[in-house]
Amino acid sequence: MDAVTRDIISILEPYVPEIAPNALATIIESIAPVHRTRRRMFIAISKRPGILTGRDPNVPATVQSLTAALSQAGAAAIVVPGCEHCGRKIKLPHRAPQGGRHCSRCEKNYRATPCAGCGQRRPIHKNLEGDYFCRPCWRLDPRSFGVCERCDETTSVKNALDGTLVCNRCYKPPKAQCFGCQRLKPIALHLQGKTICPNCYYGMRYPRMCPGCGEQKFLTHIVDEQLCCASCAGQPAVLACPGCGSVENVRKFHLCIECHRPETIRTMLADVNGAVRPELRPLEKYLLEGPARADSLMGWQHTNRVSAAVLRELATGQLPLEFEAIFTRCGGKQGATFLLSLLVTSGVLPDIDINEERYYLWLTSWLSEQTNSTHRLLLRRYAQWGLSTKPWAGYATRPTDPNNRFHRLRSRLQTCADYLQFVEEQGYTTLTLPQRVLDAYVAGSANRHDHISHFTRWLKDNGLATAVSSYRPKRAPVSSMPPDERWYLARWLLRDETLEPQDRVAGLFVLLYGQPLTRIVAIPRTAVHFNKQSVSVTLADDPIELPEQLGHAVTLLYQNPPRTHRDINDTWLFPGRWPGRRLTAGALGSRLNRLGIPVNRSRSAALLELAAEIPVPLLSELLGISTVSAARWASAANRDWSTYPALRMNN
Repeated sequence: MDAVTRDIISILEPYVPEIAPNALATIIESIAPVHRTRRRMFIAISKRPGILTGRDPNVPATVQSLTAALSQAGAAAIVVPGCEHCGRKIKLPHRAPQGGRHCSRCEKNYRATPCAGCGQRRPIHKNLEGDYFCRPCWRLDPRSFGVCERCDETTSVKNALDGTLVCNRCYKPPKAQCFGCQRLKPIALHLQGKTICPNCYYGMRYPRMCPGCGEQKFLTHIVDEQLCCASCAGQPAVLACPGCGSVENVRKFHLCIECHRPETIRTMLADVNGAVRPELRPLEKYLLEGPARADSLMGWQHTNRVSAAVLRELATGQLPLEFEAIFTRCGGKQGATFLLSLLVTSGVLPDIDINEERYYLWLTSWLSEQTNSTHRLLLRRYAQWGLSTKPWAGYATRPTDPNNRFHRLRSRLQTCADYLQFVEEQGYTTLTLPQRVLDAYVAGSANRHDHISHFTRWLKDNGLATAVSSYRPKRAPVSSMPPDERWYLARWLLRDETLEPQDRVAGLFVLLYGQPLTRIVAIPRTAVHFNKQSVSVTLADDPIELPEQLGHAVTLLYQNPPRTHRDINDTWLFPGRWPGRRLTAGALGSRLNRLGIPVNRSRSAALLELAAEIPVPLLSELLGISTVSAARWASAANRDWSTYPALRMNN
């Protein structure tokens, strides 16, 4: 018994308590011996449980056989569907115009027309000179047979456009102006007296904007000389998904992408026997129940072919379920990080810091490539004891993205290796290098200055160097944005509800509270507090009550996250596209720049105004900046707040 059969049994058990689970499994596998058929049966009964009790007349063929078998086995609650016209409870392969099902006999009668030969109402086979004939009368009519004027064979013939008699093999369909594209093409369909070419006919299987109702639906009818959906034409829907009845995003096998998602996941994770390994069951559950769109899941298999191939190797057992093996097999690229994040978030792999593990794997490989043994030993000691891989603790620091943090560590080590190579090429050692040579080396490069400064100080503290490069002085905070421009942007974001809530919230946090993007993307969902009157957000120690419009935007962002991949525990207010990861500051900054919001200037203007109005200790506690930084902003705003302690004691 496979997993799909167990899922079907779990749905059927409340309706058929009289039948044992083993008997249900036998019935299901006898009706649907193929896995794909069982999957479609599961989709149908899970999306539309009314088809088991007669509340839904549009019952797929496999479910018809299932209801008949269950009823015969003694299930009293199961209702076998009947033909909409004659009521017979037999196979109903055809859809009726009113949404139900027709048997084959009633379908023929429905499509029948009086025959010009025998006068009886029968299904029409051919049209001869404007008269409709059934198949027996057509075969008796002498006009149906003759000599083809193109291949000279005696067979059934038809009139071509030029009046010649041609056989079916030599016949070419006539061309006419298509109603859809207005081009002269062969005709595939006559729709309500209009001609439709093959391209437009097959294009009806893709939903488009209906001019009548404005929704994404199949345009299969003509009203007021334009294509429209079945609802606007007053007709039953066609080409709908057999699983959920949706007419949106129908793909192959006539299933919409959401109903086809279980089959997609099963194809990704199943082994050679068609079952999912127990180790990957948490991943299957996460993908089935997660908020990710099915089309993005299907697209990932094509855009990240290497990662998809690695996942297949994990499913079949060819690759061990280990971090280093997966990372090495993926080639160490971003696809590896995405796949590993997916496995960690779903619970397949233990909760590990993926970026830190990537960093140590890179460090081991990079150090082995260093040809100078002395430099390699020195760099290993510096990487182990001089550089910290952990983020700074405390609210008064700026949260950094783990990927960016470890990227800076790699960049710093590479710069230090270049520095050691430079010292060797100059004929010195780190102990004998003159200060003037070091100053000339770091001059003109800000990144080299910052990286070498920390490295040379660590060397001196350990007695390995005498020359030290000083840190660059911090620039005084300045603002080049006029207050009127800042408040104009803030009022626009507060009032314009057509903007994305993600952009509104981020822009207002910058303009009103001077928050850096690295801190904004690191806001957890637990920092948002709702009450009957207002919404508040905790940026540091104490919650800040938000204005009404901003609180409404935060509520929308909280209830409708913008991205498709989110953590199972809903960790971040700004979730990213990778499972369990938040949005990056660079991506958020690009969105704000496209809206015309200068982030650095806006933040400086906000902090200057806040520092001029709020005492330094309170500013540090509310916004999560250090007291030194808050004092610098207060000094730039010409307010030192030296009397604030006395004022606080008096109150």
